[in-house]
Amino acid sequence: MVNLIKQQGNHHFLVGNVGEAISKYSEALEICPLKHRYERMVVYSKRANCHLFLRDGDAAISDATRALCLSSPPNSHGISLWIRAQAYDMKGMAKESLMDCIVFMNVCISSGGGSGHRVLYYVVRMIYKQMEKTWLFREARIKVKEEVGIQVKKCKNYGSGE
Repeated sequence: MVNLIKQQGNHHFLVGNVGEAISKYSEALEICPLKHRYERMVVYSKRANCHLFLRDGDAAISDATRALCLSSPPNSHGISLWIRAQAYDMKGMAKESLMDCIVFMNVCISSGGGSGHRVLYYVVRMIYKQMEKTWLFREARIKVKEEVGIQVKKCKNYGSGE
């Protein structure tokens, strides 16, 4: 019964009835036994994706976190990590997004899974974006700028006889 309701939610999402998909996923969670951790993880992840689609970052983070708590080992469900990373980004929480991106990349690489290089490309772009926002490696960036400035001055002074 849970799978049927989940499939109805999937159909609603695919045709653009995202609110109805959320309702179906919620209905599936209500009747899904607590001992069926994997099924509950998948449904929470799907509902988190719906919330992300509707730009409801708080709800997406909440459902993705629930899915991650149910994954085995904990925090190993790649799709939920990616959804939560995007939701954190949407809310301007760069450090949290960066951490989920890094863990997601690790899960993809260690499992040999993912959807190939295209997915990893988007993750690398997100990691770079979050590193820029959090000013990670700030000192290294300043040092490089200072060194480049010194080199530019030397080049300008080269022909002036100084």
